[in-house]
This record gives sequence, C-alpha cells and structure tokens, in this order.
Amino acid sequence: EVFRRSGQCFEVRQLLLSSDLQRLEFWPESSKAMPSAAQGGSGVAGSAFPGGKGGRRRVAESFLRVEWLTRIHVPRSTLAIVQQSAPTGNGTPRLVGQRHQSQLSTRKQALPFDLVVSDGEPWRLSAPDVHSFHVATAAIGALMGARASLPSFALMLGFGVSVGSA
Repeated sequence: EVFRRSGQCFEVRQLLLSSDLQRLEFWPESSKAMPSAAQGGSGVAGSAFPGGKGGRRRVAESFLRVEWLTRIHVPRSTLAIVQQSAPTGNGTPRLVGQRHQSQLSTRKQALPFDLVVSDGEPWRLSAPDVHSFHVATAAIGALMGARASLPSFALMLGFGVSVGSA
C-alpha cells in the first residue's frame, strides 16, 4: 500500500521492478491495468505492450528510481510487530499465550515503513502482513545493495539499457 498525501490514507498498489532494473513502479491493483504475460505483455512492468486492448495502462502510475534510495526506515511499532511474530529456533512463535497468538495470525496488521530518498521526502509504504513486509524490504534492500551493478545486469539480460547512466 502507498500513502497518498491528498487523501491522507493508504491505497493498494502493486510494486514492480521495471524491465531496465532502474525503477520501482507503482501500478494500480486492477489486473486490467497491469501488463502480464497472459494479457500480451511480458509480465515485467515498464515493458512495451499493445495499447488500446481493454483499456490497459501503458505507463506506471508513479515510480521511484533505485538510485534515489538511501535506506529503508522501519518505525519502532512496525519493528515490534515483526519481531513478535518471528519464530524462535524451534519454529514456535515468540509470543506467549494462545489467545495472543491467534489474534496475531488472524488479524491483518498494517506494517508501515518508509523508503528514504536522497533530496526528497520519504515514500511511505505499508505491507498488509509480516510475510509481505519481509519480501518487500528484503527485495528493496537487495536492489539498493546491487544498484551499481543493475545497469550491467540489465544489459547482460538483453534489456537494452546503456551502462553509462548518471
């Protein structure tokens, strides 16, 4: 989910990596709005696919360049929820008490976090559950760690980007 300042609320969006590996793109949740292999696209956001078919979007609603990312900020409240739901070494949750565990597993808990960008305001995102939080933050962290190599990776994979990006 992405926080929208205009409405002061979170809106559901899908976060995808662009085909040139340079942008995190935000697409509307609707399957008609996103390119996919089943709909004639490549399944990778930002790819060219025929327009005019069923009113699908050709361009992401918004994007964030990977090179702008400086860090991921996790608020203390989110961190506490994530740590409480983490299993111990034997696979059992750290929380004590059956009642509290069942509430945590059945309740959808918003887990907000921020993508801090250079020379700009942070982008506020929210994961709907602990698993999604781990997937999103690990993937974004990996992109940030490999950002210098991403243009080369895209070129090696045949995505047609030049390595001389600023």
